[in-house]
Amino acid sequence: RASKRLEKIQGRWRWNLKDHVLLINAPATGADFYFETLVRELRATEWGSERGVLILAEEWPNGLPASLQRLNVLHVHGSGATEDGLEAADAARAAAIIVLAREAETQSDAITFDILHRLGPLARDGPVVAEFVDERHRERICAAGASAVLRPMRGYPEMMVRAMIAPGSEQIIV
Repeated sequence: RASKRLEKIQGRWRWNLKDHVLLINAPATGADFYFETLVRELRATEWGSERGVLILAEEWPNGLPASLQRLNVLHVHGSGATEDGLEAADAARAAAIIVLAREAETQSDAITFDILHRLGPLARDGPVVAEFVDERHRERICAAGASAVLRPMRGYPEMMVRAMIAPGSEQIIV
């Protein structure tokens, strides 16, 4: 039982989820607070109030912070840039996916594009919200399968939720 608990905490457990919200990547700084705010905002909506939330990221090899565990957020330690990571996070059965920019650098857009490209063959339904850094990549990110794209706004995680549950609302920021 202790081994099973440790695997869950460290993100090495296979959750077998369906209709969850999958968050791929984590902000380089302030990830705990960012995700706490995002999850609270999601749970305040009718659509997201009962949905599971899973973070697929390479952060937290020793487990999610207690603040996120208290919100019943699950974790898979891995990368969205690999088929194994997406499979372990049940990406094909997610109700919605948010792909966060890893860093505020242009090369982050290449990682986002790669993740979107890997999500394509999963033939899943539901919104895919993706962050991009360089405005010149907006169309490319959309063409790769994102239903909504926006620039990283680490101080306003609520915008990610709005873009997911109210498509087009992110356009007011553009």
